[in-house]
Amino acid sequence: MQNFIVTTNNGKVRTTLHKYKLSFYTKTEVILQPIETFAFNPFKFHPFTELESNGASDENLLFDYIGEVVEKEEARGIITCTGHQSKRITLQLEDLE
Repeated sequence: MQNFIVTTNNGKVRTTLHKYKLSFYTKTEVILQPIETFAFNPFKFHPFTELESNGASDENLLFDYIGEVVEKEEARGIITCTGHQSKRITLQLEDLE
């Protein structure tokens, strides 16, 4: 990997709890290097009870979840804190365990 920047991971929405993040830009190049001895799991699964207790109160909480979508609202337009237009959708999830 080349042409990237390492910065502190202190934004409002953090996709990982790691202290640092890699920032890519148009000249960033990434080439896959197969390394059989490196155990890589990109997912951060948490129990459904944690989603129930924390998910509704912390808008910046991101984690992976396996379950069933049992209901969804229509997507609605929102304006982000930086003034950009985006969309938001609310899902009702059901634990499969």
